[in-house]
Amino acid sequence: ELIKTEEANVILVGDEGVGKHTIINELAYRMYSGVTIPGLQNMRIVVLNMEKALAARKNYDEEMEFLEDLLSEAAAAKNIIVVVDDFHKYCSKDLVGDYSSLWEKFGKTPFVKFLAVTTPFFYQQVVYSNEKIQRLFTKVEVKEVTTEKTIAILEDKVPFFESKYKLVIPFETLEHVVNRCEFYIPAVQFPQKAIKLLDEVCIWFSEKKVGAGSSSPHILSDVVDAVLSQRTRIPVGALTPDFKEKLLKLESILNEKIKGQIAAMVAV
Repeated sequence: ELIKTEEANVILVGDEGVGKHTIINELAYRMYSGVTIPGLQNMRIVVLNMEKALAARKNYDEEMEFLEDLLSEAAAAKNIIVVVDDFHKYCSKDLVGDYSSLWEKFGKTPFVKFLAVTTPFFYQQVVYSNEKIQRLFTKVEVKEVTTEKTIAILEDKVPFFESKYKLVIPFETLEHVVNRCEFYIPAVQFPQKAIKLLDEVCIWFSEKKVGAGSSSPHILSDVVDAVLSQRTRIPVGALTPDFKEKLLKLESILNEKIKGQIAAMVAV
């Protein structure tokens, strides 16, 4: 859709964590590396930070004028894909503000391409109900990927993490990250929760490695468990002897703390 001559605008619709921004980052990387389709070669992705763009403006008229100047510069370059995150916020007066006339004005031209991001709820409530905007954007649904696909996505990111943090990430560690995320972080969707956890693990390990003077650069599964334990405040991994003892004596411990509820304790 982005290679169309006119109205080459796409809106990515998906729940938080399904990888909408991962798609944009991968597209930017492929364009930078020159491994994309011919129609997107020599194009540039520019993220329009609407919060910062609007923060210094005193009123709606100043906001519109400033945004029009920005988009006019992008149109003059003729090779810009403008990314607008939380797009729904800027299509309604009930949210941040309605700038639909600008999206329509520049979205119709062959000189600017928009790549917008929103969620299913706000797409239906705000974007779809705005006829001017809805017809300008091709909807692309982004759904949660499988664990197998998540592992493949992490594999693609391993060279970047290894280069950035000067460490080695075995394939088994990637599998462990995904398995732990599936069990301990159910509220967030793949692949974002796995990418975030792997990044946190790399940061934690690189800091610990420097502090301890460790010579081994390999991240193993126990490091993942240690980071996840800190993050969730839940013991992760093999049970310690003390924790096993508490579990075995859990009924008697609860009976000591909660009086007169023996029948309820047994039932539970």
